[in-house]
Amino acid sequence: MKRSLVIRADASSQIGTGHLMRCLALAQGWVLHGGNVVFLSQCENNSLRQQITGAGMDFIPLEHSYPDPRDLTTTLDVLRTLSIDAKENQPWLVLDGYFFDMFYQKQVKKYGFPMLMIDDIAQLDHYYADVILNQNIHGTLLHYCCEPDTKLMLGEKYVLLRQEFLTRRGWHRVIPNI
Repeated sequence: MKRSLVIRADASSQIGTGHLMRCLALAQGWVLHGGNVVFLSQCENNSLRQQITGAGMDFIPLEHSYPDPRDLTTTLDVLRTLSIDAKENQPWLVLDGYFFDMFYQKQVKKYGFPMLMIDDIAQLDHYYADVILNQNIHGTLLHYCCEPDTKLMLGEKYVLLRQEFLTRRGWHRVIPNI
């Protein structure tokens, strides 16, 4: 049975598409290694939705974002459904957005789901995620108050690059002598 990754990130004209795009990079890597991905998102951009579904990933549109309680309820329902099918391979949840507060994380952990939080500002008083990812160059300078067993992945060595950029790995520009 393929291990599932549930990604909870939004994209809109107010918050931009960055959260969803970096999660797409993570999702591409997950699929490449044999997993399946479900995006839960409030996303206004149809081409982004098509890019996700065209890559063989599921996309579940959300009408209401957190702090609306239906957001958390839907997320937990999807995780529960996938965990029934997966038996011993619990699905992982990825949260990427500034509004996923301590309460949201604590509720996910209450039900025993492993969680990765993508966070680039260390704004919360406490994090309950199993893994915190900050791919920015300043990531190592920030302090995250978190659970003792939380793994911190901080700094540019953890950068998330989509497949279209990875194909350029090792490319060198030739600059002619004039």
